[in-house]
Amino acid sequence: MARSLRTLFFGGIACGRFLSVYFWAGNLVQAVTHFRKSFPSTITADTLKKLGIAPNNESYVINTLRFIGVLDSEGKKTAQATKAFSQQEDDKFSKEFASLVQAAYKDLFEIHGDSAWALDKGSLITFFRQSDDTSAVIGGRQAAVFLALAGLSGQLKLPAAKKGSTQAPQKPYGSEQNEGSKQG
Repeated sequence: MARSLRTLFFGGIACGRFLSVYFWAGNLVQAVTHFRKSFPSTITADTLKKLGIAPNNESYVINTLRFIGVLDSEGKKTAQATKAFSQQEDDKFSKEFASLVQAAYKDLFEIHGDSAWALDKGSLITFFRQSDDTSAVIGGRQAAVFLALAGLSGQLKLPAAKKGSTQAPQKPYGSEQNEGSKQG
């Protein structure tokens, strides 16, 4: 499937040759992780809402998945995505997923080769800003998405997924006073 990287549209606004995002890359990781277990026949904003993925940012996850060739324009899984998402073993999935990412970020890989996977965030921001003439904020978001995709491709270690709050439960207000008064 031939795709042009020259222009992507988000809500009717042209965002340049590379993906511009306004969501935490973690939403993308969460979506891909879920779709490895169960891939719906069509992915829409409603699908992501029902899954509780990327609240109020569903379109950015969908557009990212389209950008890398996981979804077609109708939200259906592409043949390339089927090849990747049907892999049970992590290393086989990562290899297939990496090929999707490399195709989507063709310019980055043409310039840096396989070392593109190891570029630091600052180098990625510079690349995206120079390629798209974007702001530092947008370049940073583009870099964060690429790094998340690199992690899903097995090229970087992803942070452990959160399964709820990692903070200790908070004591009710005033409980310290009550505990102190018991000691006396």
